[in-house]
Amino acid sequence: MTEASLEWLQQEGEGTFFDFIGGRITAVKDGEVFGEIQIEKHHLNHMAISHGGVYATMLDHMMGYAAYYARPHARVVTTNLSIHYVAPIRSGLMKVSGRIVHSTRNLITTEGRICDAEGNLLAMATASYRAKAKEQ
Repeated sequence: MTEASLEWLQQEGEGTFFDFIGGRITAVKDGEVFGEIQIEKHHLNHMAISHGGVYATMLDHMMGYAAYYARPHARVVTTNLSIHYVAPIRSGLMKVSGRIVHSTRNLITTEGRICDAEGNLLAMATASYRAKAKEQ
């Protein structure tokens, strides 16, 4: 992975919902995409834990970026997302990763994980993405 590849993915996320909530892509290594978000008060639900939508957004973006990184000339859209919420996070750094586990010509299957700064598992997920050639 080159700095240019990381910069390209970071630019792709500018102005998106991922960017709006404070998500950041931090690295791409061996096709796996890594990111993070600093959990703030506005990320919390009424029980003072991170809203499930923050988990879902971060997982969908990291797994989606892994698919997009593998198919940069395609439109990649989520067709299925399944999340297992394991533990809550109230503050601190949420670290997220996504990687491809299988792909065909049109479908990419991924898996993702969320951990806290100490490496404790917070959630795990799988997702499928459809890859369609971009129209010229």
